Amino acid sequence: MESTEASIAVFNKTLRRLRLVTLLTLVIAAIALAIAVTARGPQAEVRARAFVLVDDSGEVLARLAKVKDGPVLVLHARRAGADVLIGSAVDDAGIAITVNGQPRLTLLTGRDGYPSLGIRDAKGGNRLLIGLDKKDAPSLMLRRENGSPALIARAGDPMVQFLDEQNKVVLSLPTQETTRASRRK
Repeated sequence: MESTEASIAVFNKTLRRLRLVTLLTLVIAAIALAIAVTARGPQAEVRARAFVLVDDSGEVLARLAKVKDGPVLVLHARRAGADVLIGSAVDDAGIAITVNGQPRLTLLTGRDGYPSLGIRDAKGGNRLLIGLDKKDAPSLMLRRENGSPALIARAGDPMVQFLDEQNKVVLSLPTQETTRASRRK
């Protein structure tokens, strides 16, 4: 009986030592892993197809992803019921504010380098357009609900035109007579 008890005691003692050795091995491995990770330092870049920022409830607050035309950052302004988009749109790059999926305000610079500010109505029609031309001269266009221009103004070659609903010039400043007379001088 003593030999069985002695054998069990030796077995238990060996088991405790084995557990201790296993625990020490795991601790050493964890320390080595921690040293290896921290020794690498910060990563130079992080690659992903999209980044999504969510709040504590899981609601999406922002998204950075590639869409058809290029990268776009979308910031969700939940209280305003709007989204702010920053990035590529067709041949332009810029900022847009959308409400219920409709763009309401755009600030864009096209591939040609000419910046523009557009304000749209609730149906998405571009009603006010302000921009710079090839010579960096400002221009302004007010449009009717159907999209036809109602007023065009340019500062580079100064001109203001009022157009009727058939796109015919009703009033032009300076008048063509004034322009001809100034050229003759």
